[in-house]
Amino acid sequence: MSSMKNKNIVKEKVPYGYWNSKKHCLEEAQKYETRTSFARNSPTAYEKCLKNGWDEAFSKMKQILNYSHTYEECEIVALKCKSKAQMQREYPKQYAYAYRHHFLNNIFEHLPKVNPITKEQVIEAASKCKLRQEFRLRFPREYRFTVRHHLLNEICKDMLVMHDMSERCIYAFEFPDKHVYVGLTCNIERRKCEHFKETKSAVFLHIEETGLQPILMVKHDFIDFYKARELEGIILRDYVDNDWVALNRIATGGIGCKGTIYSQLKACTERIKFCENFKQFEERFPNAYRICLEHDWFEILEEYLGTRKGDYFIPKRGFKKTQVPQTLSLNFVERMRGQTVSFRYTNKELFEEANKYSCKNEFCKKNNAAYRQAKTRGIINIVFPNNPRHISYEKLINEASKYSNRMDFKKGSNAAYQMAIKRNVLDELCQNMPYHGYKNKRMMLAAKYKLSNNNTRKYWTKDKILKECKKYTSITEFIDNSSGAYDAARNMGIMNEIKEILIPKITYWTDEMLANEASIFNKRVEFQRKSTKAYNVAWKRGILDKICSHMDKRIQWTYEMLAEEASKYDNKSDFYKKSKKAYNVAYKRGILQEICFHMDKNSPTKKGNFKN
Repeated sequence: MSSMKNKNIVKEKVPYGYWNSKKHCLEEAQKYETRTSFARNSPTAYEKCLKNGWDEAFSKMKQILNYSHTYEECEIVALKCKSKAQMQREYPKQYAYAYRHHFLNNIFEHLPKVNPITKEQVIEAASKCKLRQEFRLRFPREYRFTVRHHLLNEICKDMLVMHDMSERCIYAFEFPDKHVYVGLTCNIERRKCEHFKETKSAVFLHIEETGLQPILMVKHDFIDFYKARELEGIILRDYVDNDWVALNRIATGGIGCKGTIYSQLKACTERIKFCENFKQFEERFPNAYRICLEHDWFEILEEYLGTRKGDYFIPKRGFKKTQVPQTLSLNFVERMRGQTVSFRYTNKELFEEANKYSCKNEFCKKNNAAYRQAKTRGIINIVFPNNPRHISYEKLINEASKYSNRMDFKKGSNAAYQMAIKRNVLDELCQNMPYHGYKNKRMMLAAKYKLSNNNTRKYWTKDKILKECKKYTSITEFIDNSSGAYDAARNMGIMNEIKEILIPKITYWTDEMLANEASIFNKRVEFQRKSTKAYNVAWKRGILDKICSHMDKRIQWTYEMLAEEASKYDNKSDFYKKSKKAYNVAYKRGILQEICFHMDKNSPTKKGNFKN
């Protein structure tokens, strides 16, 4: 009991101004052995001693040995470290002492100074990556620069976007030595990058051991995650039954990133077991009911209704109310209660809901679930057609009057803003805004100066473009030799006139004309892309193979050709590295062992060699 009293000293209330006296503060300080206990148990008296410089209060207290380090010791430790982070991680006491006494930068002067990064370097690094996660893993310094300067969305706008988090696809990495890895993901490009870069991945480790390169196979397209996790195990079992060796180290059934969706489904399943019908489920657990509406889980959860008896349910941690459940129309709620639901709105209800809003953006923000269903059923394009002419000039004026500058106009109503740019009426709409819609006077003058320079630099007029295009025989030749005139023609909208000059109208293709047209190209793909009409006519008449006989063809590997190719090498590893196509063809046909029988079985195995 005595030790407890020393740790937590019970103090009584003192009158106002009691600690202004030096005598009282010194008496209070004598009760404690260290500064920490003094500050913790009597903070007011401690602060008064510090402010007034009453050092006598701390003279008899024990000194904590945090300040026993010296500059020389910290300097020796810094020489062992390659960075400040390493010193902070391995020698935290010395790092704290140097940081507290403001000589941390001095002891790291021996390290070379890192040149400041520029925006051009960041753009160059981002151009080498397909995904944001790949950008973050490969170039962490450039990634931090974009986050710090709020440039991430601008620089990564051309990168691939991840698929819907509620769906997964099944993939498999197949190795030539009949080893396989099966998994599921919401983004196949990101997962491929992770398997080839992360050193702990089973695919990466097998590539290092054997030197073989796997083939990525998408076994099933994107489906709901609760179906995908079952299908993953079925596909892996099929591989194992066909004598494949599985590289998976963890049992199938996980859903990868964003596992909160799966945890929400499990939490909803636990709650619905205590309810007899959906009406009772809505009254007892409104937040779980709202989540089921968003993901259409009623068909899955129906079999769990009323499986447990009891009126009380204590939710576990992690299933918190994120927001108040949205109120729904009475007809919809009545239709939902006590029955299985496979959809949220009928087509009639979607039309009625969509007509309440003026544009797609407003519909998406205010009722996202109805918007998604209308989009999948094709109703969204009927209610809001993608015809630019349906926005009248009066609507553009009314929309622009809601904003005070151009940036707000673009963020709030991007469709109207882009339409105003296409019709060249943006300056008219922003005329009544302060500084014509620009943020300040300087930006307005800079825009006017730039516009005046652009107007004086215009060279290509309609007459010059038409005169220029008559020099060439085709649009491809026109683009290659005069790209500036071609771009100007596209901007002016006179491409139809140019096509009348450069593209002769052929009413009927003869066999000779088709053959002459095909002789221009070296590949069928190029023929199909650049002369689609001639390609289609030849295909319908059945003479496509005849007129494309001169084009490059893929090698048809016969058994003799494969055996001759395999005889050039002493082991399978060299055969695979130097003639990969022939190796794969022989492997798929099942004759690899037969044509590689001459290879030396007793040769020393190297990294990447196969076992016969």
